[in-house]
Amino acid sequence: MSVRELARKVGVSPTFISNVKKGTKHADLPKAVAIEKATGGKIKVEEIVRPEVASALRKYLSMRCMSKKSSNGEEKESLRSQEG
Repeated sequence: MSVRELARKVGVSPTFISNVKKGTKHADLPKAVAIEKATGGKIKVEEIVRPEVASALRKYLSMRCMSKKSSNGEEKESLRSQEG
């Protein structure tokens, strides 16, 4: 996909996309998500946002995954106790 096509899909200028790809600018989170979606995941959010945003996002997702695993385990345990 060309820079122009990607810019059009995301709703930003081609210059912005070029600068993000070169690493001279960072995308904000909504634009980064739009870019990742538009590229089918070829360009990842973590690669184009500020390092501190990428770090915070990884921490958030990690905590969210741990929370889901924990709640899934609790649900399974709850079901087991109801069966008995």
